[in-house]
Amino acid sequence: MHASLGAIRDETTRPTDSIVHARLLVVDGVVQGVGFRPFVYRNATALKLSGFVRNEGARVVVAVAGELESLDRLQHALLRDVPPRSRVDQLVTRTIAVDEIPGPGFAIVDSVA
Repeated sequence: MHASLGAIRDETTRPTDSIVHARLLVVDGVVQGVGFRPFVYRNATALKLSGFVRNEGARVVVAVAGELESLDRLQHALLRDVPPRSRVDQLVTRTIAVDEIPGPGFAIVDSVA
């Protein structure tokens, strides 16, 4: 899973902890056309996480790596601080290998049907 050439990527964000964790977050609900991906991007870059966010069908998928506390804070934001017109009905989380996260930085990548 690599970012396409049209992706928005902030190369300044990098996990700073020597122990990096990675998660795949799948968000179902009202998450299309409501500014959800930019919301995830802003939070992930503020937390210095690496990875990407994309639309995948009617859901949003976030692959993210960084310090454990930062991952937890992002998850909390996805459940509690979402954009006004969005709604999270379900958030499924699973641990993934850090090497599944492409490069440093965080990106909004092209949607997958």
